[in-house]
Amino acid sequence: MSDSIHSAEAISRHPMERFVRWGFVLGAIALGVALFQSGGEEGWTPARVAQIVSEAGSWGVVGFVVAFAVLQPLGISGHVFCLAAVALWPPWEATLWAWTGAVGSSLVSMAIARWVAYDFIRKRLPSRAQAWERKLINGGWWALFTLRLITFTMHAAQYVVGVLPIPLSRVLTATALGYLPTVLLDVWLGGEFLRLLGWGD
Repeated sequence: MSDSIHSAEAISRHPMERFVRWGFVLGAIALGVALFQSGGEEGWTPARVAQIVSEAGSWGVVGFVVAFAVLQPLGISGHVFCLAAVALWPPWEATLWAWTGAVGSSLVSMAIARWVAYDFIRKRLPSRAQAWERKLINGGWWALFTLRLITFTMHAAQYVVGVLPIPLSRVLTATALGYLPTVLLDVWLGGEFLRLLGWGD
């Protein structure tokens, strides 16, 4: 078990691979800081996200997905982007782009956890997280799907999954399907609630 849990440390240490990984993560962080600052004094609220994306014109969809993927791991709630999508696109299109951004955020979080902050995160895992750690590694796809379904883009869960030796294919499929119900709820029910309040008209 110990060897399995800590096998993530066996990621190749080839100098070029380290350079590429650090370049990717530092680039993502720099982009995230730039995007974060572009929120201005209003901050990153659903209305502000919708405004910025609308002003981006034809690049709006790309900007939305990239901002979701990069800013969520840096502290912005995934729900902010899901609700912003309601004001930008019809429900099914809003669902698609919010879902894509949410899955992208999980990949960015995984990259940060595995390539940059692995030791930092592992040393700070609470003892109660070890039970979940064993379940996620030994429980297979359903255990990870359940975690994603319950926690959505919660930052702690994102980074815990990132340090575990779970195959990327399992992470992608369980994350995509586990995130979908929450995205649908945010876009359809949350969006309807906001419309009743007069937001996004």
